[in-house]
Amino acid sequence: MNFLEKLFGKREKTKRTKETEEKPLCVTIKFEQANAFLKETAAPFLESINDMTDSAIKNIKDHFKDLDENLDALEKAVPEEHAEDRPRKLMLGNRAAFIRKVKTFENNIAFPSTKVVPKIREFYKSLIMDMNVLLKDTHKNIYFSNMLFPDEMEKTIGSLREMGHIADQSIKELDSNKEKIEMIEQAENNIKKVHDLTTKKKTIFQSQKKSKENIKELQRKKEELIKELDYLNTSEERKTLGKEEEKLKSLEEEIDNIRNTIINMFSPLSKTMKKYERDSAGLSKEERNTLCLYIDSPVEALIGDKDMKTLDKIILNAENMIKEGGITLKDKKQEEKILHHMSRLKNHEELKDILVGYERTKRQAEETSNSIKDMNISERISSTEHELAALNENIVTEKENMAGLGKSIPEVDNEILLKVKELENELSGISGKDVTMSIDL
Repeated sequence: MNFLEKLFGKREKTKRTKETEEKPLCVTIKFEQANAFLKETAAPFLESINDMTDSAIKNIKDHFKDLDENLDALEKAVPEEHAEDRPRKLMLGNRAAFIRKVKTFENNIAFPSTKVVPKIREFYKSLIMDMNVLLKDTHKNIYFSNMLFPDEMEKTIGSLREMGHIADQSIKELDSNKEKIEMIEQAENNIKKVHDLTTKKKTIFQSQKKSKENIKELQRKKEELIKELDYLNTSEERKTLGKEEEKLKSLEEEIDNIRNTIINMFSPLSKTMKKYERDSAGLSKEERNTLCLYIDSPVEALIGDKDMKTLDKIILNAENMIKEGGITLKDKKQEEKILHHMSRLKNHEELKDILVGYERTKRQAEETSNSIKDMNISERISSTEHELAALNENIVTEKENMAGLGKSIPEVDNEILLKVKELENELSGISGKDVTMSIDL
C-alpha cells in the first residue's frame, strides 16, 4: 500500500446490486429533528473528511520537522577540501541564501485553527503557491548549493516537494467530495434560516399583539376625550362663551356698519378732495397729511382730527375753490350735490354722534374680546380637539401597521416552506433516503 492509500484510504469499487437499484427508503421527520438527523447522517462522512484532514496536516507538520533537520544538516555540512576557492565562496553564499529563504517561508506558514473545509482547502492552496514561489525564487541558490552539498540539498528539496504533494492530493480529495460537503453546509444554513424565519414570525405575532393593545388603549383614550369634549361643549362656561362670541360678532358687524356710514359720507367728495389736494391751498404740512387720510381712510382721519378743525378748513377752502372755479366739476347739478355733501359734513353733531358710537362700540368689542380670551374654556376645547385629532392619526397609523404585519405573515410562511423544501432535497441527497419534513406554521 503506497503513501496516498495510507493517507487517504483505498477506495473500493462498488458494484450494482439488486439492493442499490431499489427505491430509497422513505423517512418522515419533523423540522425540530432536522439538525439531529443531519448530524447523525453526515457524521461518518464528516469524520472521514476530518480524519483525512488531520492526517494530512500531521504529515505536513512532520515534513516541516524533517525540513528543519535537513536545513540544519545542510547548514552544518562541510564542503570537500579540493573545491576551488572562488566557486566555493559562491556556493557557500547560495547555501546561506537558500537556508534564509526557506526559513522565511516556514515562518510565514500559518496552520489553520479550524476544520472548516473551505479554510483547510485555502491553507493547502496557499501552501502550494508559496512553495512554488520559493522554489522559483531559490532556483539559482539550489543550483549552486547542489554542487557542494548534493545529498543535503536532495533531502531538503524532497521534504518541500513532499509537503506540496500532500497538499495537492488533499485538495483533490476535498474537491472529489465537494458536492456533498457543500450540501451539508447548505443544509446547516437552511436549518438556521428556518430557525431565523420562525423567530421572525414569532416577533411579528408579538408586534401584532402589542399593536392590538396599543389600538385598544388609544380607543380608550379617544372615548375619554370625546366625553371630555362633549362636557366642555355643553358646560355653562361654554354657553357663556357662545353668548360672548355672538355678542362680539354683533359688535363687529355694528363697527363695520358705522365705518361704512362714515365712508359713504365722505366717498362722494373723494374726487373733489383729490383735486383740492393738488395745491392744498392754505394748508400746513400736517393738515395736508390729514387731507390725504380723509381721502384714503376717513374713519381714522376723523379720530385723529380733534374738534374737526382740519376738516372744517378743508371744506371751507374746497367750497371757495369750487365757487371761484379753482375746482371744476362736471355741471351745475354735480356742483350743488357736492356742496350739499360738504354742508352735511359741517354738522359736527352728526359726525360726533357717529364717531362716539363707533368708539363706544369698538371699546365694547375689545372688552368682549378680552373677556373671551380670559375664559380658558375656548383653549381647553381647542387643546382637546387637537389631542383628539392626533389620537385619531395614531389609531390610523397603528391599524395600518397591523395590516402590514398581517400581510407579512404569509410571506414568511412561504419563505419557511421554500427553505424546508430545499432542506428536504439536501437531507435526501446527504442520507440517500427520500426525506419528507413537516413543520408547524
